This record gives sequence, structure tokens and C-alpha cells, in this order.
Amino acid sequence: MITITILSVALLSSMVINVIFVWYTRKLINYLEMTNEETKVVFDSIVEYENHLNDVYNRDVFYGDATLEKLLNHTSNLANEVQEYLRVNQELTTIETESENA
Repeated sequence: MITITILSVALLSSMVINVIFVWYTRKLINYLEMTNEETKVVFDSIVEYENHLNDVYNRDVFYGDATLEKLLNHTSNLANEVQEYLRVNQELTTIETESENA
């Protein structure tokens, strides 16, 4: 009788813990998707800034300026880093969503 009681309590505890883990995982996925969307907005702003900086750099007055060239390279590197961050986060949310649907 004690064995049945212990196993019943263990089963109930396990079920509660699993429900909590599923809820927490879904919450984390939602947070990751939200931050991914916000990062896309930041990335779009960086790309817009990079295009503007490139237009200024290509003007006759500023063409060949070393400072602007370094700034343009730095902006391109930053845009690449943000794009890589977005790609990794998108893969994570895709993997998590697929595993939930399975």
C-alpha cells in the first residue's frame, strides 16, 4: 500500500513538473521571438544608416576620406554581426516550434 502511495505521489509530482517545464519553455520561445523581432528593427536601422553613410562617402567631397572609410567598414561589420544573431535566433525558434508541433 505504501508503494502505491509513493508511486502515485511521484507520478503526480512528475506530471506537475512537466507541465511547468512546458509552460516555461513556451514562455522562453515567445520571449526569443519578441527579441528577434526587435532585433530585426535594429538591423533595419543599421542597414539604413549604412546606406546613408555609403552615400555620403561616395560624394566627391568625402570620397577617399580614411575616417569615413573606417566608419563604413565598422558599420558593415556591425550589420553582419546583427544579421548572424538574427539567423541563429531564427533557427532556434524554428527548431523549438517544430519540436512542439511534433
